[in-house]
Amino acid sequence: MLREGLAAEFPFAARALRSLRGPRVAGEDPRWAALSGFGAAWIVTGAGQSFATAVRVAGYRDPASWTSGAFSIGAAAIGIAVATRAGGRRGLLWYAIGLVLFAAMNLATQLPGFLLFCERSGGSDCSPIRLALPHVYTLGGILLSVFVVRFVASGARGSSPVLNAAGASVLVVAMTTALWRVTSFAPQDANAGLALGLGLAAAGMFAAGIVIRARSAGVRSLLLLAAIVAAFWIGRQGPFIWDIARGAYVVTNPVQLYSIFVGPAELAALVLGWLIPLRR
Repeated sequence: MLREGLAAEFPFAARALRSLRGPRVAGEDPRWAALSGFGAAWIVTGAGQSFATAVRVAGYRDPASWTSGAFSIGAAAIGIAVATRAGGRRGLLWYAIGLVLFAAMNLATQLPGFLLFCERSGGSDCSPIRLALPHVYTLGGILLSVFVVRFVASGARGSSPVLNAAGASVLVVAMTTALWRVTSFAPQDANAGLALGLGLAAAGMFAAGIVIRARSAGVRSLLLLAAIVAAFWIGRQGPFIWDIARGAYVVTNPVQLYSIFVGPAELAALVLGWLIPLRR
């Protein structure tokens, strides 16, 4: 009733709102739709990190933290909305299964280290809330998704190669990171540790390249995802690179450049994955 009353009072505003169209996502198999949801959440999170970095460099540390948290909540909401619109209720179900699995893997891999820390620190600052805190953003996104889903529309049947690939990257990185934590493998040599870290980061983009090759016939999707990866890398590491260039930060060990090496490693892995020939 309130909406109808406002529309009657301000007809020009009602027409303007109706003319606004939210993003459309292609209808997909529910499992691919869930991957699209994780891919969309990854893109929003990356954009938020880049923006928060700019705010932090400008000297606003607290607003940067708030901005990052707000984008994290928005990313969770967008992921749910995309999975729902692309795959319907089954797409949402697969997305929920993925969230539960991610949460379970994080808990299983973080709990031993958390208990060891509590034992060595004598129990200080060992509230279980610390383990649950990262999931607060997800819970906030679930609440926000009730409204966000209204602004995402379902398109024709097809595929979303970039979102599929980004979601596959998220899945692979989560699995390889969990496996690394379980094995507790840590090379003694610092350079070997650097290579391992870059390999874990690049594994996701390698999988993304394979998915793009399987889901898209052209090179446009590859170039688009590569541009997104490069933009996020520059947005997050640009200030660090500038500090090194002007001598404000002195590099004494290659390990210190890990965050800078990640971007090129991911781009190279993305292209290598795409170059693998696949049967269609």
